[in-house]
Amino acid sequence: MFLNSVMLIHQVRIVDFFAAFVREFMEIIKASLPLASMLFSIVFVQGVCFYILAENTEDGEKLYKNIWMAWTDSYRLTLGDFEVAETFANTTTPILFWILFVVGTIISLLVLLNMVIAVMGSSFQRVQLENTAQIYREKLKIMVENSGSYPE
Repeated sequence: MFLNSVMLIHQVRIVDFFAAFVREFMEIIKASLPLASMLFSIVFVQGVCFYILAENTEDGEKLYKNIWMAWTDSYRLTLGDFEVAETFANTTTPILFWILFVVGTIISLLVLLNMVIAVMGSSFQRVQLENTAQIYREKLKIMVENSGSYPE
């Protein structure tokens, strides 16, 4: 099913509007890969830190059953879900948690997501400047790809 969707996107490039859209989409994906890897790294490290901090509670009870739950909370924090702070109410080191919370919020929520928006805007602008030339280039690529498909 996924492969059919990819093939449809590949073949729909013949229409001018879709050719620009597909090019825009591909440029945004390419430009966002370094930011996505940074975001993944931040969520990973912050989740590990959450897991370690959750081991030190006043009543000795584990806050997370496994590290996946800590990574989920870290990802939720990245998306702006601040209910994660309630999880650490009875930890023995609340100062470390709040430092991690504030730094993680500033880096992941404010800086990285704004960088993603900026990258998307610059990719969109770059594609719009080269739109006509790219449409003709896509049509020529399709002609070259299909040139051997028809008998002469």
